[in-house]
Amino acid sequence: MDGSDPVTEKEWRQRRRDPEDELDGGESLNQLYERVRTTFRGIRSQHSSGAILIVGHSLTNQMILRAVFGLTLQKATSIRQANDELYLIELDAENPPRLWKMITEANLGDL
Repeated sequence: MDGSDPVTEKEWRQRRRDPEDELDGGESLNQLYERVRTTFRGIRSQHSSGAILIVGHSLTNQMILRAVFGLTLQKATSIRQANDELYLIELDAENPPRLWKMITEANLGDL
């Protein structure tokens, strides 16, 4: 929100943390989570085995990780993902989900 009105920016920063705030007609974080969770379940039910590629933006990816790992909203939104980062999530009925993150020179600090 660079260059915006300081009062408007302050209000936006406060409101975007409220999981029920629809930001004047948009989608709340809880609504986004339910949409992502429902879609993810649908994909899994249609493709019970094999590899599936899902490409998303950071907030959507945070909600996918929240659904897969049962994270709280606060924990999920604390996850940072750069545009060039890749995650692999392994799901099978006999083991808990496993998350793999491709490490590059740019994100070595995540180790």
